[in-house]
Amino acid sequence: MKSASLALVLPALLALGGCANVDSVDFGLVVAVDEGTLCMFSNAPIIPVAPAGDSELLTFDEGSQLFVTVSLEDCLSDSCDVNRVASCQVTQDGATLQVTSELSYEMVDEAQCTMDCGRLVARCESAPLNGGHYKVQFGDQSYGLSVPSTLVTACR
Repeated sequence: MKSASLALVLPALLALGGCANVDSVDFGLVVAVDEGTLCMFSNAPIIPVAPAGDSELLTFDEGSQLFVTVSLEDCLSDSCDVNRVASCQVTQDGATLQVTSELSYEMVDEAQCTMDCGRLVARCESAPLNGGHYKVQFGDQSYGLSVPSTLVTACR
């Protein structure tokens, strides 16, 4: 009787293991609109996900751009978090710099995923800024920014 039960269970277990047959796996869509960790930088040619250190200074002069990253805190598996899409945009309306973002991915059953950990990050930038005081708006959060100014790197 034990060998008959094992003969029935073993093929079912083998069919569940791994991500080789993606067509047979149910995906769950995860979408974050205007959510996540917002990091702001000034004229950075290479945009890091997070500040290099707590004491890194940002210098905003007239003509500077605001560089932004928006990232999810989720730890994504390369094998099972698929169809990743990350986008953001900074638009200016007077003294308001509106940051909008959409980050999404499809998630496969956790039992089949590798334990690697990646982040989903969107990157965008404003047009060159004139001197003045700005409000950076992201979702329900807002932050002040003056040009010219020097600030400590900001991730929120």
